[in-house]
Amino acid sequence: MQLAIIKNGTIKTIDEDSILFPNTSFPMNFVDEDFLVANSAMQVIRWEMFDSSLEKSIDTEPYIKNGKVYTFRIEPKSETDLAEETNQARLSKENEVRTERNNLLLASDWTQVADAPVDKTAWAAYRQDLRDITSQEGFPFNVVFPNPPL
Repeated sequence: MQLAIIKNGTIKTIDEDSILFPNTSFPMNFVDEDFLVANSAMQVIRWEMFDSSLEKSIDTEPYIKNGKVYTFRIEPKSETDLAEETNQARLSKENEVRTERNNLLLASDWTQVADAPVDKTAWAAYRQDLRDITSQEGFPFNVVFPNPPL
């Protein structure tokens, strides 16, 4: 656990409890409040719960708030942040659909060789439907993959 040494209301040092107090044993993830006060120390908070769909955590210079030292702040995501996340989600989904499409095309390559015992026209149409997936109106979030010929 990280602790901060405080002198005259200012953060002087931040480090692991075992480094700052090498001769002291601490319970896991807990330091007695009396110990902190007696040693001019405060617990360092490095993370808190937040709504990641609307907010983001920003690393900052350490600051004191409510008797603890924080090394981050939570702020609302900007319109640019939200747009970038939406764009990244779209790109990720596009890649996922294309990968599936490419795997289906690869798995059906054998149907196009000269001596394959299949209905080549039906398989060619299926393969073209696979290639046209990116033109579907719902692409990439609402895609219907064609069924292979029997």
